[in-house]
Amino acid sequence: MADVWCFAVVNRGGTLIRGRNVDRITRIDAGIYDVRFTVSMANAVEVASNADNEIHVWATAYGGVTDSNTVRVVTGIWEFDGSGNSAWVTADAAFQLLVLAQE
Repeated sequence: MADVWCFAVVNRGGTLIRGRNVDRITRIDAGIYDVRFTVSMANAVEVASNADNEIHVWATAYGGVTDSNTVRVVTGIWEFDGSGNSAWVTADAAFQLLVLAQE
């Protein structure tokens, strides 16, 4: 098996800024993106991070393999109320996704 590096840098609208081995980006809904690669993600590890400096709140992105070539990324913010409670809310944000796959 050979290691294959893949990455995608995506703006908040779901447009690919730059990448490697990326087939396409699909914005599913606010803060939910599918990144389809040209290689299988079946034996892959992925990490995503928020790249949007305009969001000045807690933000995170996580990836999960949804089919053999696609990684789903969800971005959002933690909203806090005056009582100390918080809730995760999906929101469009730029992100960076790095994947190490094996073929």
